[in-house]
Amino acid sequence: MNKIQLTGIGIPRKFTGHFLLKNCPCSKRCRSAFDRFLKQSTKESFSRGLYVYGKKGTGKTCLGTFMLKWVICAGKSAQYMTHDYLVDFAFSERRTDFEKELLAADVTMIDNIDRPSVKGEGYYRVLQRVMQIRADAGLATVLVCDMTVNEFADRFGESAGNLLKRFYFCLCTEASSQTGFEYQDTTEPGSSDKTERREGEL
Repeated sequence: MNKIQLTGIGIPRKFTGHFLLKNCPCSKRCRSAFDRFLKQSTKESFSRGLYVYGKKGTGKTCLGTFMLKWVICAGKSAQYMTHDYLVDFAFSERRTDFEKELLAADVTMIDNIDRPSVKGEGYYRVLQRVMQIRADAGLATVLVCDMTVNEFADRFGESAGNLLKRFYFCLCTEASSQTGFEYQDTTEPGSSDKTERREGEL
């Protein structure tokens, strides 16, 4: 799996070469949780999303692109895009192809999800729509961000926050994180929303 090289799906050059998970600058506990997530995700045919958050330089994009390599090695398709590209596409002349583009890969990674202060509300709704469309299709999405789960919900809305809690494995890359990661179980249809956090297990 370490020998594959990503090309042609838009990933920044510095992440397209060969690298080992142990060399990722995230915490050791984070790498361990991520490794377990990848193995479990393979068994589930990559139906669960991944939310990677932490400060700049802690290995968020590194982990996301590593997952894309894993996905491709498993015979699935992968796609990379930045949040800005996604929003520009949603409001461009090609917006009629927006949903088709979102469903083009088994796993789609959205990098550089930021905290814009001057964007309109439509900017925030785009990501929520992406999460909903891919969740409805049973496709995994990798979201790379510097916001915690609660901060994400505050910024992108309650619906986006609920999708995150139901369909995503949430992973903090920082060594200072007390738990290393948060795992939210998907709630059963018809049941009340419930978030369950488990430390160190899938």
